[in-house]
Amino acid sequence: MAQSDKRYTEISVKNKMNYLESYSPFADSVKEFNDKVECIHCGNKFVLNEFKVVREMAYGKEYIVCKHYPECDGSIIDFVPVKRRRTKKG
Repeated sequence: MAQSDKRYTEISVKNKMNYLESYSPFADSVKEFNDKVECIHCGNKFVLNEFKVVREMAYGKEYIVCKHYPECDGSIIDFVPVKRRRTKKG
């Protein structure tokens, strides 16, 4: 999905948590809807609930994509949890 790719259109999703639970093959692995993730395509970090959804114009198939779509073509399979740094005590 390139920036100039007109085969996809962004769609609005009112209840993103429901959408994620219904359409993501990774829904069971989502620990927190408000956790930070990093997209391995663009390297940007964002809160998972900021994902976007695009629809393929020809077939109507929908994809969960990076918050930075259309500049980034990463999809949910490319999101990895951001590790929280632990501080040393003492």
